[in-house]
Amino acid sequence: MTEQGVEAEINVGKNADVIVRAHLQVAVAFLIIGAVTGLLLALQLSAPDFLNTGLLSFGRLMPVFTGSLLFGWLTIALIGAIYYLMPRLTGAELQSPLLARAGLLLVAGGTGGGLVATALGNGQGRVLFEFPWYFDVAVIAGVTAAAIVVTRTALAHREPRLYISVYYFVAGLWWLLFALVVGVLGFFQGTDLALSNRFAEAGFLFMWVLPAGIGIAYYLIPKLADSPLFSERLAVIGFWAHAGTFSWVGMYSFTFGPGADWLETITGVFAIAVLIPIMTTVASLLLSVDWSNVRSSPPLKLALAGTFFFALLAIQIPAMAFRSSSTILQFTSWAEATFVITAIGAGTLWVMALAHSLVEQREADAQLVLVGGGSLLLVGTMWLGGLLSGFTMASASSSQEFVNFGEGFVNVIAQVNEFNTVRWIAWAVLALGTVVFALRILTARSWRFEPVLPPSQEVVPAPGDLQPPQIVVAAALVMGLAFLVLVVTPALDASDEQASLLAVSSRDYDSFADGTEAEQARALLAGLGLDAATVAAGREVYLSEGCFYCHTQQVRANVTDVGLGAVTKRQDIIFENPVVLGRLRIGPDLAHAGVREQTNDVAWVKDHLSDPRQNRGWSVMPSYDYLTEAELEELAQYIVSLQ
Repeated sequence: MTEQGVEAEINVGKNADVIVRAHLQVAVAFLIIGAVTGLLLALQLSAPDFLNTGLLSFGRLMPVFTGSLLFGWLTIALIGAIYYLMPRLTGAELQSPLLARAGLLLVAGGTGGGLVATALGNGQGRVLFEFPWYFDVAVIAGVTAAAIVVTRTALAHREPRLYISVYYFVAGLWWLLFALVVGVLGFFQGTDLALSNRFAEAGFLFMWVLPAGIGIAYYLIPKLADSPLFSERLAVIGFWAHAGTFSWVGMYSFTFGPGADWLETITGVFAIAVLIPIMTTVASLLLSVDWSNVRSSPPLKLALAGTFFFALLAIQIPAMAFRSSSTILQFTSWAEATFVITAIGAGTLWVMALAHSLVEQREADAQLVLVGGGSLLLVGTMWLGGLLSGFTMASASSSQEFVNFGEGFVNVIAQVNEFNTVRWIAWAVLALGTVVFALRILTARSWRFEPVLPPSQEVVPAPGDLQPPQIVVAAALVMGLAFLVLVVTPALDASDEQASLLAVSSRDYDSFADGTEAEQARALLAGLGLDAATVAAGREVYLSEGCFYCHTQQVRANVTDVGLGAVTKRQDIIFENPVVLGRLRIGPDLAHAGVREQTNDVAWVKDHLSDPRQNRGWSVMPSYDYLTEAELEELAQYIVSLQ
């Protein structure tokens, strides 16, 4: 090779390195926001009025927390990591660098604008997908740009064979785009909207964060351990097993929901099946390690720690999907652990491992202890707290000594108070580690970008090797089939269902707002002393304040929910968009709050919203005294209308 040829080989990838650095530095700025917000949320569970203003209230901070970590930190950082690794895995220059830069501006700008909008109370009421539509469009456009850049780079590959990481990177970005479109556009209403939201949420976590992180791990672990990949065939099996199972478990958090029973059966089957990709991937990575090299390599320790958190999903997902365990664990803090395990444990540690290989940091081991240890303590706290609170709620019907609402809910709160204290301590440890890491990345002057090596000429493509277009098509088919079965089919199956009397009389909020409510609704609301337009406005306050992050409006057909009222059916919520079934019971279920003593009185509800601890000193609900008198009246009327 001539001197010019050698120089050209060495310079491959250098154009991408500037873009990579920009992505990581922008991403860690969002990481700081997410870490601080997570700590503040944990503190507010123990001290509900701590910094409790409109902008910093619990319900408004939740979408800021999830949005800053998922969209701002992980998505931008993972895209940056992929831009760094693609030239080194394919031997090709990063294609369309201007498009890559534009994608960063779009994702960062859309995320930043969306965070401000949700903090101001302009969220959309859809978990993880709260941004106003115009910011969503910016994020989708940015992700589309990244998917095109990565796919074109894969197409330009000079390596005879595509390494397994390229499979995960190319497929993961297109899976992310699919999940974003489903989550953002909200094609459905009622139960079908709830199903599509859960499908999109699982797609984001399981089909983007995990695949991109696993791709990083497959590059880093053999390289840092100075050992070859144990089995390329096992790694490929893990990839297709991941694609074919994790895309089907989106309804794992919807057990006992108002969906078809066969959805629970499918989810249960695939909740067991995810053990296959978890075991094959973990085995493939761990068997590639020369353990004598682990002690001297902090990035390798971080990558292995991320792999450990990935393995925890073998416990988390089945526990949420099976009816017997879901009876206890659903709506408890156990459900929150999915986000922590996937985004904060696995995803964040994998990205940190790559960043540490690029920027030397003396505190690397300390950061591993802080971030890894804090995440593990947080997961343990959520698991144990979820078990105790879940068994407490389930015991209400058998003991008949209390009910899971009103004054009886103190029994549930008492079980988690000490765990909430441990939670904010865990978050303080975790936040310290992430902030130190972020500041090191922001202030780093020297980056160690490795040169791209010449292509391996001795490797011959195997007959079964896929090329980038085939990977994209296969990824789309896998995700599309799961969406068709899990979301579209239930919607078509129930397309001729009629609204229930409950829906017509107390939950048709569009007609309430424009004054076209049915006669049954007019009679019911008049009998309760409520105004239809005010009730509809109150629901908007409920959405903007994020009340659905702490309260469910879903009564399930299981022992835990005995005494909460009629079981929620899909016909009851057929008009709702967004639907507020909820995910957690930090506070009691509100599906039928208007038929209970105290919460059937507008004046009492207003007083309770303004000062929750005046009559219930144990309450962990924040005060809403920052709302106007009109907003308090609207919110109170909405709660009383829940018959």
